[in-house]
Amino acid sequence: MSRWIAIVGAIAVLGLAVALYWAKTETARTRAEVAALERVVAQERATVRARRAEIAHLESPGRIDALAAEKLELEPGAESRARAEDAIDAVLPAPETD
Repeated sequence: MSRWIAIVGAIAVLGLAVALYWAKTETARTRAEVAALERVVAQERATVRARRAEIAHLESPGRIDALAAEKLELEPGAESRARAEDAIDAVLPAPETD
């Protein structure tokens, strides 16, 4: 009887050793996947920062004014050219009502 207990105990210990090895291997694989994903997230964050900086540059009022002057030959309006409210009403048609 004690021989069977020893055999069952040895099999249990062997099973536990295999399970422990498997768990450690899976943990190492999962850690590698997490590290790879963290690198991807860091790259994507850097890309987002670069895109935001590019958008800020493209939307800058000075750049838009320069492009308007260069490409469209437009200049910012002078304050002296501003119209009074009643003059605007005279130039623009009244909105249509339904």
